[in-house]
Order: sequence, then C-alpha cells, then structure tokens
Amino acid sequence: MQMLDPTVMPLVGQNLIEASAGTGKTYTITGLYLRCLLGFTVPEQESTPLNVEQILVVTFTDAATAEIRDRVRKRIVEARDVLLGKESKDDLILRVLKDVKDKKQAFTLLDAAAKSMDEAAIYTIHGFCQKMLKQHAFESNMGFNQTFVLDSADLIDQAVKDYWRSFIYPLDTDTTQTILEHVPNPQSLNSKVSKLLSKGNITITPSYDLDDVLATKAQYQQQAQTFKSALLASDFFTALDNSGLAKNKAPGRVANIAALIDYCQSDNWYFEFGSAKHSFNLWSEETLSDSQYYKKGQAPMSHPLLKSFSEMFALHQKLQEGLPLAIVQQAAKQVATLLEKQKRKQGVLTPDDLLTQLHAALTAEQGELLADKIATLFPMAMIDEFQDTDPIQYGIFQSIYGNREATTLTMIGDPKQAIYGFRGADIFTYINAKKQVQETHQYTLATNFRSAKGVVDAVNIIFKQNENSFIYNKDIPFEAVSANGKKPGEGFELSNEPAAPLCFSVLKEATDVTSKGVAHPALAELYASKTATLLNQAQQGEATIAGEPVAAGDICFLVRDRNEAALIKRALTNKGIDSVYLARESVFQQPVSQALMQFLMVLHGPYDEALLRGVLASDLFGLNYLQIFALQNESDGIQTTQNNVTHKTWQEYLLQFSKLKALWYKKGVMAMLEQLLVENELPILWQQKGHHVERWLTDYRHLAELLQHKQIELEGTQRVLRWYEKQYTESLSDTAQVRLESDENLVKIITMHASKGLEYPIVYLPFASGYREASEAIYHKDDALVYDLSKSDDAMQLAEKERLAEDIRLLYVALTRAVHHCDVGMYNLAEGRSKKPGITRTALGYVLFAPDLMTSAEQWHARLDEICKSDANLQAAYFDITDLPSESYTQTQQAHALECAVKAVSANIERDWRATSFSQLTYHQDHDDRPLGAIDENHLLDLPLAESQETLDAYTFPKGAKAGSCLHEIFELIDFSEPETPQAPNLTLEEAVKQTLDKFGFDEKWQAPVKDWILACLACKLDSNLALKDIKPAQRLVEMEFNLPLAPLDQVTLNNIVSNITQHPSNLKFDNVKGLLKGFIDLIFEHQGKYYILDYKSNYLGDSPSDYASDNLVQAMNAHQYHLQYMIYTVALHRLLKARLPNYQPELHLGGVYYVFLRAMGDGEGVFFKQLSLSELEQLDALFLQGAA
Repeated sequence: MQMLDPTVMPLVGQNLIEASAGTGKTYTITGLYLRCLLGFTVPEQESTPLNVEQILVVTFTDAATAEIRDRVRKRIVEARDVLLGKESKDDLILRVLKDVKDKKQAFTLLDAAAKSMDEAAIYTIHGFCQKMLKQHAFESNMGFNQTFVLDSADLIDQAVKDYWRSFIYPLDTDTTQTILEHVPNPQSLNSKVSKLLSKGNITITPSYDLDDVLATKAQYQQQAQTFKSALLASDFFTALDNSGLAKNKAPGRVANIAALIDYCQSDNWYFEFGSAKHSFNLWSEETLSDSQYYKKGQAPMSHPLLKSFSEMFALHQKLQEGLPLAIVQQAAKQVATLLEKQKRKQGVLTPDDLLTQLHAALTAEQGELLADKIATLFPMAMIDEFQDTDPIQYGIFQSIYGNREATTLTMIGDPKQAIYGFRGADIFTYINAKKQVQETHQYTLATNFRSAKGVVDAVNIIFKQNENSFIYNKDIPFEAVSANGKKPGEGFELSNEPAAPLCFSVLKEATDVTSKGVAHPALAELYASKTATLLNQAQQGEATIAGEPVAAGDICFLVRDRNEAALIKRALTNKGIDSVYLARESVFQQPVSQALMQFLMVLHGPYDEALLRGVLASDLFGLNYLQIFALQNESDGIQTTQNNVTHKTWQEYLLQFSKLKALWYKKGVMAMLEQLLVENELPILWQQKGHHVERWLTDYRHLAELLQHKQIELEGTQRVLRWYEKQYTESLSDTAQVRLESDENLVKIITMHASKGLEYPIVYLPFASGYREASEAIYHKDDALVYDLSKSDDAMQLAEKERLAEDIRLLYVALTRAVHHCDVGMYNLAEGRSKKPGITRTALGYVLFAPDLMTSAEQWHARLDEICKSDANLQAAYFDITDLPSESYTQTQQAHALECAVKAVSANIERDWRATSFSQLTYHQDHDDRPLGAIDENHLLDLPLAESQETLDAYTFPKGAKAGSCLHEIFELIDFSEPETPQAPNLTLEEAVKQTLDKFGFDEKWQAPVKDWILACLACKLDSNLALKDIKPAQRLVEMEFNLPLAPLDQVTLNNIVSNITQHPSNLKFDNVKGLLKGFIDLIFEHQGKYYILDYKSNYLGDSPSDYASDNLVQAMNAHQYHLQYMIYTVALHRLLKARLPNYQPELHLGGVYYVFLRAMGDGEGVFFKQLSLSELEQLDALFLQGAA
C-alpha cells in the first residue's frame, strides 16, 4: 500500500485510502474536493471542473456531515482568497493552486462553490438514499407520499400482536400450552423476534420448521407410550443391575435409574430430569458403548432396547432444541411480512428501508438505468468512514460505480477503528471491498498530526507486541505511523519535566484473581486521586500544557458504559472535582423523570390520598414522613413547622394541585411546571437533598419542553400521559437525549464509542482491562454473517474471536484519543468464573501478551515491566489495592473577577423581518359582528358536550378545530375516485374513517354517519362538469407547503387591495412586516389542464342546507378573512406553476379556488368558488414580491 500524496493521487476508478487515527482524513477529503472543483482530477491532465452538486460525499452521522461541509467551505474560501493574494500556511492549498493556469477562471469556480455550499451533495448514507429514492421515484418504484420514521418499534410491536392473534388463537389447547411454555405473551415473543429482524439478511442456523417440530412432538408422545410399555415388560432394569456400570457414573447411578423407572410408571410423555437435564441419552447405544462408564475390566452392556433409547433421544433433542427456535424463526418470517405490509399501507419508511429499497432498485431489472442516472448526477463520490459499511451500503455504491470508467469512487476509512458491529457495521465487507480495489489504487496516510510524538510511539509499541495484534492482520495490517509531533514548549510537563506519554496503573492484590466488584471501585478511587493530584499540581504551576496550567477540561475519562461512568463521577465528586458525562442517555431515565411522571399521573388521575402522599414525599415536594403524618392531624388547625420553614396544610396542598391543573389547561404544561419550580423552590430543595442541582434543573426543563411539544401535537391530556409513560419505559426518542447541564470547564467522562473522532489532551482509561464474553453466536463464515441460535461451543468460539477483535479496535480508538498523555488501568481479572487469570481474554492483555498464556499476575506483571523498559515512552506503576493514594482537590486559586459589559451593536438590525402566515396576519381582526359559524374553529369547542345528540349527521357532528382536523385527515387518506378499493398508500374510506375518528377521540357511533357523509361530499358537484370523485390520486397534491419571499407590507395597503377585490371592507390589523409568508394548502388538483385550489371548511352555519347558500357563504368568507387566504394560496400556486410548467399562462392554467363547507355538501350546497383576474393576480404577486409602491 503506497503513501498518499493528496495533490497528485489520480482520481479515477475505484480508490481506497486507509487513514490511521489522527492522520488527517478530513483534511485529505477537503483537499481532494478542492482538486475536483478546479478540474485537477488527474495530474498533468485537464479535466472538466465539477460543481458542488456533482461531488458526492457520504458519511454516517449528521455530526460528521456538518463537520465535513464546514471544513470544505472553509478550505474553498481560503483557496479562493489565496488567488486574490492573501497569504496561507496551508501547504496542500498552495501545492494545488500552483498548477492553476487561469487564476480568474479558478477564482470564479471557487467563488461559485463557496456560495453554493448549501447545495453541496454532502449527505449521511440515509440522507443520500432518501434523496435518490425521491428524486428517482419511478425508477425505484417508491411512492411519492412516504413518511420517514426513525424508530420502527411501534410498527414491530403491532405486527407481533397481529401475528400472535392469527397464530395462537386458532391452536388447540395442547399446542397452545406447548407454545406458551416458550413464549408466554406477545411481549416475550417481540423481544426474541426483534433480535432476528435487526440482523437483516443474516443466515440463521440451525433452521427449523415449526410444523415439522410439532409433528416430532406428536411422534414423541406416541412413541413414548410404546417405549415405556416395552421397557417395563423387558428385563432392561435387571440387565442394568447385572452390568458392569460404575455406580458413580451417570448411567449407573441409582438415583438416575430410579428417575427412569418413575417416568415409565407415570403418565408423562416428556422425559428430562436433574439439574443436568438428563434424558434418554444416558442409556443410548452411544453412551453405553463408552468404556469410561464401566468398572475397570467390565465389558460394555448390550440390550435390544438400547436402540430405542437412541431413537427416543433423537426425538427429545429435536423437540428440546428445535421448538423454541422454530417458534421464533416462523414468527420472525411472518412478522417481517406483516411489518412490510403495514409499512406499505401506512406509507412509512424506516432508516433501514431507505438502504434496502435503493439497493433493491439498483439490483432489479431496471437497476442499470437508475445507476446510470445517479452516476451521471455524481461522477465523483467519496465515502467517508468506510470501515463502518455493511453489505447493503457497499452494494449500493458498487452498483453505481463498480463498472463505470467515467466515474470515480474513493473509499476512505480506517479498519482499525471499525467499532460499530452492534449497529450492523461489518468489517468483513470492508475487507472484501478492499480486495476489489487494485493495489495500485490503495493508499495510506502515514503521519499522525494529532498526538505528541511520545504518545504515537507508545501506541506503536503496544500494537507491535503481537504480530497478530488485530487478529485479522492479514487483511487489516498494523502499520506504525510517524508523528508530526508538537513544537518545543507545547507539551505536557510535570515539575518542568516532560511527563511520561503513556502509563499503566496496575492494581495488586494478594489473592489469585481480583473480582470486578472489588477492582472497579478501587480503580475509580485511584484515578479520582490521580485527577485531584494533577489539578492540585496545576494550581501550583507544576502541571502544565504548553506553559498553561492543566485545567479540568483537559482531562477526559473513557469508559464502556454509564455504569462505569457513574463510578468515576461519584469518585470525582467525593474528591471535590466536578465532572460531566457526555452521553447519549435518555432524559426519561433520569431521576427527576420518575418524580415528574408520578406527579402528573396523580394530578390528572382520580382523587387518591395514598398516591397524593407519595407525591408529597417525592423530590418535587420533599416532605419527610413526619411532615406527611402531621398532615393527617389537621384538626388542631395549625401548620407544621420545621427548620424555620412553614409547610402547607392538606387543604393548601390540594388547592395548589387544583391551581396547577388549571394552569396546565390554560397555559400549557411548560408554564405549569415552571410555576411548580418557583412555588416549591425546587433548586433549594434539591440542594438540601444533596442532588446535583444543575443536572436536575436541566433535566426538569428539558422534560417540560418535550411535554409541551407533545401537548401541542397530541389531542387530550391522557394521550400525553400515555406517551410520557411509554417514553419512560422504553426511552426510544433521539430528541430525549440528555442535555449537558453546563458548558463549564469540567472533567469529561465519555464512552469509548462516542469518543471516536475526538481528541483530549489527557486521557484516562481506568477500566481498559475488562471484557464481556460474546452473548450471542454471531460470526462470519464463507463471507456470510451467521447467527447460530443453538449457541454451540464451536459457534460461540467463533463469535468470541470476533468479539475480541472488535474490542481490540475499540482499544485502539481509545488510546489514540490522547494528545499528550494517556493512563491505562489494569488488574488481574479472572477468566469467567474460574480462578485463572483472564488478562489475555481482554483486548489490552491480548495485544500485550498473546499468544503466551499468563497463568499468574506475577507473570504478566513481569512481562509488562519488560515492555516498559524497552521504550522510555511507557511506564508501569503498581498500587496495592489495600493502600491506594487518597488525595482530594482543594481549589486555592479563585477565578479572577471579570468585568463584563454588553458589546455595543452598530449594525442595523431588521426588526420587522419575520416569518408570517395568514393566521398571524388575521390574528387581531375585529370579532364583534361575525355571523354564525365565525368562531367554529375555536379549540374551546373541542370540549365534550354535556348531552349526546339524537340525530347523527353532518349538521350535528361536533364543532371545533378538532372536528375540522379530523375531517381534513380523512380526505387526505382516501382515494376520491375509488374510496372503497384504493391503491396503496391510500386507505379505504372505512379504514380512514375508523382510524381518524379513533385518533381524534370521537365515539365509534359516528363511523357509519361520517362514512356516508364523506361519500355524499365526493359526489357533490363543484360545477356542472366536476365533482371530487372525478379527481384521481395522480391529479392531487395534498398539504403543499409554501414559503414566499415577502417584501415590506403594511395593513393599509393590504386592506385596500383585499377590499377592492372582494368589494367588502377589510379590517386587517398587524404590525408592518417583511420576510417570509408561509403556509399549507389543503389540496391542489388538476382537471382538464387547469390547476385548482380546494380548502375544506367544517364551519357550522346552521342545521339546514339553506344556511349554506351563497349569501351565507360570502358572509362566512368575509368574517374569517378567507378571501385573503385564497389570495395568498393563489399567488403560491401561480409561482409554483410558473417555475414548473413550460409555456405557463395564468389565463389558461389557473382554474380558481374552491372553499367547500363540508356540512352541507351532501345536500348539494356549501361550495364557494372564486377565480382572480389576471390583473388582480399580478397586483397581489407584485405586492408580496416588491412591497407597497
């Protein structure tokens, strides 16, 4: 593999760049990107410059995408400025630009690229797939109105329940009982099935058919009776007594023979006994032919029934092993089918679907056409973090670029940092892809620019100890990298001497091995003391980095999980050191979440004194048991007082709950929780309880914000509470990721996985010598991923090998995060539950000591000392577990008081620029003289009626905004032309009505009336030649969002124009505004070459069709300022058609606007139509675009 020079590497065909940690991978990508923009793809050859929309860059996270986009933009701007004469220290830019012949043209290209970076084709893998599927919907056979969901747990749960009902309910009692012994409920089945569904196209072994296994059970039951009768009628037990079987061996043991006799005399057909789960195999031909079970010199026993034992054991083994596996395998197949059907029906796509659908489209019969189109769009592609790919992802890019000479695919990554196997990343796919690239097109980056030279050399030494250090070194060789290093004076020093780059801190104990339960708290204590010592030295000027005292924020602890993080955080707190855990934990799993959920359930639940007392004892009220007891003795009429704080009486607490509940409904959950925060002085309460106030306050307000969003989104308090309860139990949402409580200079704690791509001056790895054995038998065999459900010994060994390999790669990532110093914890852990040292089962132990076996702590301690003596960059220190150093942090230097002042702003701020809408423009209109129906969209009308209506029809259907939203959604879900037999993703009318009424909380008694009502609306004539039922799905555009530039606009000008068009006074009242005019149009449809707008209105104007006659509709339109609404919508449609239709002419293509008042449509009334004249349209368009003249 050759060293990469990014300025001359030919960008043709397929290339592979392996970039070790810290070697400037992103720097290289931006350099290659710059060459593509300038047309320097092949050295000394002129190529066509590419624009930012033609250079595809794909990575795997949103954060990485944002970073690459930002780095590329900065690199382009710097190169552009160099062409104007600005100096630069960027050697790569200078070397690229020296080949520029036409500086003016180069400047134009780079300037255009800098200004177009928002349009750059830099995506996550899922973002790329989604864009391609949408952009090439016909070629990929993807629906237009697909909804993207991040989490499919709810869909899987529903599919499992559907399968459970269809599978379990028809079974007979005996079979049902057999199944329930293995999967007692849908939740149990879900947990097993979800594991298989998450593995994608994995090979499942062994494969069982459920019908076959159940047939085996029937055969077992039948043969068992025959077998037992034959056994009791034979001389088998006499033969056993007379045989030479040893009584201390399982076949000859008296208790085991007694168990067999009991079985033969019972009615049971299934035979298994003892903790070892013995069965017929104890007396099978295979077992009793083995001499180890006999007394010395005795001949093996023979008997005609031994063959029957073997046959019965074969049935037993197949049933015992096969039944649970067959149940899960069949369920997984059926649930997968139901899940796909459900997703198609709902028009839903998950992240995995994006990948599989694009891959399927590319490998289908018409796939070559789609691949050509994508390759034409992006002739240049760079795939970042390629070591995290999987077969589907690689298959996508191989299909697009594999055989196209006019394109370039450059794959960039580091196989030594492939650590996301649990997310589906597949290092073997990387290895296979590498083999497909010609060796002359394989490159490596060999210089580390991140870390000090001592750290780089130390890491090189560690991974050079074992020639098979990464296990798969034939395909993933470890090549030592050189270090760019740090300048003199920029290093980490202790007492003015360079500190050791890498240290091993080893716990010593007198016992053979040290348990994790003893070692981990001791290591946490040790490293907390090390941190305290370092910070104390820094205060004395004895610990510095680049001449500056070491700060708490320079130190980072890398751990495996939150349990290890909690140990470290607690130990640091005990030493007086503040820290922050940078984790992807859910805020719903934080302590305050449980207290808040308990409070909300009680607040909105039935009156229950016991539950109320529980809430008062929680961390939101903080009463102790004495204070709660005192509340029960209020006959004295006195308030309880403790610590000079007067506590409320029981009635006062009830009144507080009542006021908080009223505030929930009036102003929302966020306002209510803020009021609770103030009234109960929660920060003070939490401080008194010893909680981390900043953490609790951050979580409390984060939860309040999430609940507020859901209160707006969901209809009804109980739905919000059910959502909260589900989040608490499952914690699925990415938006619920716990927020940092502070941006202060704190010691950081982060998981090794999350640290990838980051760097820290000082890194501590206290628990580096731990390991977790593989729990599932997942491994690779013959280029296929295998999942062995039987967990055979051989399969578990293969899985354990891959587990160790990934742990080694994770260790490499962790060690290479350090810039100046790394300290690694070690102890003599056990191998499993044995008393043997298990150090070589760990990644660190394997790399340092394998293939030698370490039989004692002393042996590997001595070997570690030898390694450290061989290189001055490594040190080892030993600590007696019973006599650990204990130093606390004492802050002696107070922070200098800063004089802060608000910086004066001289810029001219456009204070009236904002995004506005029809609703905001009409918000302050007069309400006094509105006719009937003018307040029908008020949310207060969503409250339940006191009395039920006798007649169920369009006129008695509930009023309010919720009713309107419900009707809107029904029309969106159905096919107007075929309401009973639609094509996916449309629902049948019956399904849409039921689903939507349920969603919005309307009684099921409305289902039939609403269905009839909708059918009547579809048949209602909009004009003599048109009804809704005449509109096909392909002619509809539902809920089109628009954002129109808005020139300065004032109420006087707009009122005059609206009044002139409608011949009715307009009294809009709003502050002057400019910026953006936004909104959604219910429906745009095409009919006979013309495009129309249609808006659904549920306004109640009366109980008869005559109340919806033309004059009343005009009054309602006036009252609601709907005239302004359709004017805005018409301008939006006008601009859309102007951009999309060739030869667009408003007079020919704009059809007008329908406002349909749904309650009377079934009776042929309620249709309002308006078409703006060309002059009116142009006047409005000019007003929004240019402002008032």
